[in-house]
Amino acid sequence: MTFSIDPIAESPRRRIDTFAGDLAPATAGDEAEAKPLIGRALERLRAASATVSVVGQVKSGKSSLINALTGLGNFLPTEVNPWTAVITNLYFGHPNKPASGGEFQLFSESEWLRMIEGDAETRRLTEELLPGFRRDILERQVLEMQQNAERRLGALYRLLLGKTHRFNEITPEVLERYVSAGYDAETNPGSTAGRFSGITKSASIFLPPGPFRVPVTVSDTPGINDPFLVRDEITTSSFKHADIFVVTLSAHQALGPADVALLKMLSVHRGKRTVIFVNRIDELPDPVKDVPELLGALDARLKDELGQTGYVLLAGSAGWGRMALLGTDAEVAAAVAAPAVAHLAPEGGTARERIYRASGLPQLAACLSQLIEAGPIRAALSDAATECDSALDLMDKLLSARLGKERSHLVDTSDIPNLIAVEKERIDTRLTALSDVGRGLDAVSGHGRNAILANGDVAIVSVSNVVQSTLNAFVQEQVRALGTAMQAEGAPERWSIDIEALCRRVEAQVMSGYRNARIEIDRILMRHAEALNDRIRPIAGEMDVSKILDSLPSDEILPGFKPHSALVEMDFTAQRGWKFWRARTMSAEEAMERLSQIIHAEMRPAVEALNRTVQEALAARNKAAMDRLADLARAAHVLIESEAGALKSDALALTQSGTRERIAQIQAERTRRAEAISARVAVIGAAREALERDFGDLVAAAPAAAGAVPGKV
Repeated sequence: MTFSIDPIAESPRRRIDTFAGDLAPATAGDEAEAKPLIGRALERLRAASATVSVVGQVKSGKSSLINALTGLGNFLPTEVNPWTAVITNLYFGHPNKPASGGEFQLFSESEWLRMIEGDAETRRLTEELLPGFRRDILERQVLEMQQNAERRLGALYRLLLGKTHRFNEITPEVLERYVSAGYDAETNPGSTAGRFSGITKSASIFLPPGPFRVPVTVSDTPGINDPFLVRDEITTSSFKHADIFVVTLSAHQALGPADVALLKMLSVHRGKRTVIFVNRIDELPDPVKDVPELLGALDARLKDELGQTGYVLLAGSAGWGRMALLGTDAEVAAAVAAPAVAHLAPEGGTARERIYRASGLPQLAACLSQLIEAGPIRAALSDAATECDSALDLMDKLLSARLGKERSHLVDTSDIPNLIAVEKERIDTRLTALSDVGRGLDAVSGHGRNAILANGDVAIVSVSNVVQSTLNAFVQEQVRALGTAMQAEGAPERWSIDIEALCRRVEAQVMSGYRNARIEIDRILMRHAEALNDRIRPIAGEMDVSKILDSLPSDEILPGFKPHSALVEMDFTAQRGWKFWRARTMSAEEAMERLSQIIHAEMRPAVEALNRTVQEALAARNKAAMDRLADLARAAHVLIESEAGALKSDALALTQSGTRERIAQIQAERTRRAEAISARVAVIGAAREALERDFGDLVAAAPAAAGAVPGKV
């Protein structure tokens, strides 16, 4: 029996289609001047996507929830043990990605070495000086992970490092080789499940749209409470790429300490919404009674722990959702007969539809639809609306100016010899002016691009220097404090260095540095947009560049400075690694120098990650700014070239014939062009009116917070 799950993001799809329909007349026909500029904006809008990251503890049902929500059934493996540390990105309906298949990126040798050994000097000094700086369990687990991979792969292990495996078709069996643990050639020689999971860095699966009406990436992440620390790191490093978080909690043990810690981490990602889905309610003794009590208690504790209500709280069962998709008719009938399902999904529809409603997945789908529309799609629509409104405004002004010239220079056939001379002179003058404007546009656009890039380079170096300077000052302060204490009292039993304040200080400085760089980007963009306006003004009059700064990406960043540990503890009484204190084989000065080296080396990955965040944000802002300048120049070029072509045609006709009939033909051609331009102006005006009517609130609108969504908020 066929069964259809609820679609996701239907309303955003309709909004995008309406937007394209409003602008279709302005881009129709071979002579549509607005087509290149608006066409690119529409391409970007159609490719606009949302990323939904599903996170939670091990065995909270993340993969099962994704399987049921997206209609994938049993596609994602759901039996994953702690040795799997792979983020699986499912790309649904992305126009710039393959329509099917997938690829798996394997750890490179350098990444493995970094995971296993760390910096060689750092690891040696850590073993000797700071036994608590890295926990022994981390090294043991990473080494076990490597050993498992080498045991599974044998001689292939070294050959596979750093490779990417691509498939035209992905089956559950192929996926299990890379993301599911459990491979054991001795006890299960016929199985290949998990064979490459030990060295798989990430999995990218390309799928048709499925239930999604806009491109969506769903990320299935490793568990966050596993003792395998690499798994935590991989999951948390993916947060910056998400637009929406879906946190799965188990109804059996909802909101443990790891869950609270995760939600606090997510709460600092401003502009991103979190949906909390309490899964596995079908396993509660009495879901009808237990679920409202559970949600009420969770809501109260969340408000107490997080101090805010910026989340959506839902409950359901991925198991029921899976049964609606794959269960036999007998299984579905038995489930629907249960009191809980009968209460949660009263009579109406088929048995499968009823158990699907009871699963809570329709509410989750509706919630995601609204968050996708209110978040990434609204932002994309705002960008497109602002760009297209500016493009239409420019087209309107340039075409109107050209129309006035076509009408004002219709020829008078009463004095043909003088007419030919006057027309030739007018055409030559206009062509020279158009050529000068074209060169000026190219010069301004190129200079603006170079200035934006140079500012980005300076900003990156400046922010990096500030971070390094702050880190150096902190290390010197700690080293001096240790030296002073040792000189006064000798080696203490324990020396602790809390770096939490340092992290917050670095983050604040990076935010400030980035903000200054962003302001300078905007100044450069506005200055060069006004310079473009100065070039265009003589041939087309004033154009509105006031909106050129609106809806640019990366207004702010949320830099996360996250060294491996927030607390450095030096145990001077430890039996291993501190013999030199008792034997006095190392001076306090030598120990202080080594401590400085360790802190710098251990913080280096966090500094590099911070620098990458700044670079990525600046790159996005720079590209958008340069695209805006290029689009302005390109749009003006299109009209300039169109008018120049018409003038050259007229000039050629004047040199070929001076008869009254030919002059009359030129006059008729100009009349036709004037009428065509007038019609184009009317079409562009109608498109602007439609855009204002349907999307006026988004033109130059800042991204708004998501509105009310289904569920307990």
